[in-house]
Amino acid sequence: MNLLKMTNIGKTICLVVGISMNNFIKVEQDYALNQYDTLSKAIDAGKSNIELKVKSKLINGQVVLGYQFNGTTLSIGFTNDKYLVISPGNYCITWDVVDKAPIIENRPLEQRVIFEFPNNKRAKWEWEEILDSFVGKQVAISSSDQFLFIFSRDSSEFMFESLVDQDNVNFKYLNISES
Repeated sequence: MNLLKMTNIGKTICLVVGISMNNFIKVEQDYALNQYDTLSKAIDAGKSNIELKVKSKLINGQVVLGYQFNGTTLSIGFTNDKYLVISPGNYCITWDVVDKAPIIENRPLEQRVIFEFPNNKRAKWEWEEILDSFVGKQVAISSSDQFLFIFSRDSSEFMFESLVDQDNVNFKYLNISES
């Protein structure tokens, strides 16, 4: 048994005790190395990266007010009324900075998910702890053509990646982990 929560209510201490169950989900990383047939295609890809850098400047240095997350789509709200929306794309992470909070479909998330990769390595899905650590702090993002990175002062850098559910290849998880 694991102690899940201990709360002090007046003179009474309440213990909430439960049995933790891990939910193992077989996944594989959803990315492929980008290759370009011509120099002009590589330059075009670089131009779109410049556009993303302009968008990232809208939120870099802003304080995170909160977030919404349903396992696939993440919306992070900032003090300047901008929202960073992140989701898995085709072999990459897609993201945008928007002026209005998006409507994200509510989906209950398992609290104790462990991803199992094809090489039999396992990783706990710690999205809540990581995202909670950004609330109330200034953050900055940086992107590559396939990944998105986020960090705050005096903190580690974290990377967003797309994971494909091997039992349902049409479903992708948005994972955030220390890079």
